[in-house]
Amino acid sequence: MQVYRIIKDDHKQTPFSTIGAERYPGRWNPAGVGILYTSTSPELALLEKMVHLDIVPYTRLPRLWLMCVDLPNPDTAGNPPLIRYLSPSDLPPDWNHPVSTNAQTFLQEWFDNPDTLGIGVPSVVMNISYNILLHPKHPLFGTLTISQGLEYTLDSRLWRRVGQESGE
Repeated sequence: MQVYRIIKDDHKQTPFSTIGAERYPGRWNPAGVGILYTSTSPELALLEKMVHLDIVPYTRLPRLWLMCVDLPNPDTAGNPPLIRYLSPSDLPPDWNHPVSTNAQTFLQEWFDNPDTLGIGVPSVVMNISYNILLHPKHPLFGTLTISQGLEYTLDSRLWRRVGQESGE
C-alpha cells in the first residue's frame, strides 16, 4: 500500500520527520505528540497541503515535493491490520470544526499504545477520502520507504485568490 505526502523543499531530506506535528498541534494531535500525516491519494495530499499554505503571490509559493510512501506488507497470519479506519460516526461530533480539542485528544490511547501503524481518518476538506496518520513509535514505522519523490509545481489556476492574479 502507498500513501502520499506533499512537503516543502526544505523538508525533503527528512520526509518521515514528526517534529512539526510535535511542536504544533494538528487536527488529530495535541502539541507534544508527533505523528506523520499522510493521505490515500496524491490529490488529497495536495488539497491538504493547500489549506495550510500561506497566502502569498503564486511566484512566492515554496517548492513542493510529492513523496510516495510505501507501507510494509501486512502479515495476515492473525496479526492486527496495519491501518485501522474510522468513519465519521466513530469520531467526536466536532471533529471537522476548525478547532477541535476533542479531536486532538481522541486518539490518546493510540498515542500511548500504537497497536497499529496507522489510523485512517476522514479528511475535512474531502470527507469521502481518508488521511492516514502514522505513529513513529510503532515498530514498523522504521520500515517505511519512499518509492518516489517528485518535485511538484502547483498549477497556477489552483492558486487564484480574490484580488490576486494567478500569475503574480
